[in-house]
Amino acid sequence: MTGAAQFEVFIDGDGVCIVRGELDELTGSQLEATLRDRADVSTIDLGEVSFVDSAGLRSLLVMRQERADAGATIGVRRSSGAVRRVMRLAGVAHLFAHEEGATSEAGPAAAG
Repeated sequence: MTGAAQFEVFIDGDGVCIVRGELDELTGSQLEATLRDRADVSTIDLGEVSFVDSAGLRSLLVMRQERADAGATIGVRRSSGAVRRVMRLAGVAHLFAHEEGATSEAGPAAAG
């Protein structure tokens, strides 16, 4: 599997979790670890995710639930076509939409 070599996750200077590359079972655990280390992060940028499978989507849903259990939220600022497609097919795009009104690039349509 080449996902690990093509994956990057980090928190930028604005406190946004940036994800790049393939989001799958292996890399999803890296995303979860990054977000668990930074409970203050409430936004994920998935605009440069080239591939996402069900395990990668599961990681996003797990982190969303953990945030909800802690009384917090996590939303998607941008998402790639691959992410939007998988979220739409799974029927979960609305779960990651930020409530703050914004442009279609940054608002609810960004997740689905």
